[in-house]
Amino acid sequence: MVPHHLLLMKLRRFNFCDSTIKWFASYLRHRSQAVTDSNGLESAWLPTTYDVPQGSVLGPLLFSLIINDLPNVLVDSKCMLFADDLQIYSSFFLTDFARALSAFNRNVNAVSAWATANGLLLNKAKTQVMLMGSDAFLGRFDLSTTRRVLLDGLPLPYATVNILFIFQVFKNNKSSFCQIEDAMLMFDKQTNRHRDLHRAKDNYHELM
Repeated sequence: MVPHHLLLMKLRRFNFCDSTIKWFASYLRHRSQAVTDSNGLESAWLPTTYDVPQGSVLGPLLFSLIINDLPNVLVDSKCMLFADDLQIYSSFFLTDFARALSAFNRNVNAVSAWATANGLLLNKAKTQVMLMGSDAFLGRFDLSTTRRVLLDGLPLPYATVNILFIFQVFKNNKSSFCQIEDAMLMFDKQTNRHRDLHRAKDNYHELM
């Protein structure tokens, strides 16, 4: 839960003027809330010192401002953010897997530290590491023995995805190819099939 003072501090970093910050402070403070269970029983009303009013129009906007600086903690990886959903990704040669894994591990835990400092919690049960590449690339990994990424000491499960299968799914659904351009960066660069994927992209545009 994000404390109000932290939210207001971030607004100041975005160069909101004093009067606007005071307006937000007035909007957030001196509120109370209660919950009702399935039987209609209501809890006691308690003051809210964290987060924003539930169901508010400003809630999603304020949350976007809160997480806006999250990418700054990443050094060796990039990320995609959509609301409270985060994907961190890196590309690497197979021979660089050990180095890439160590770097990725540092970035995952940097995100965890950022979340803690900003009053947020990661859902570790829904966090996993996905290896993407060709069948030849993925076939070189024995996931039962491959070193795991650790999130605050918790080993994360692996999943694998064939990049050409993703292309086929997008093609069949006539979706924009640009949506998987980031995934192409993680394709196996040690095989000629990376070049074939670019050819498939050109063929896809011709078919459309």
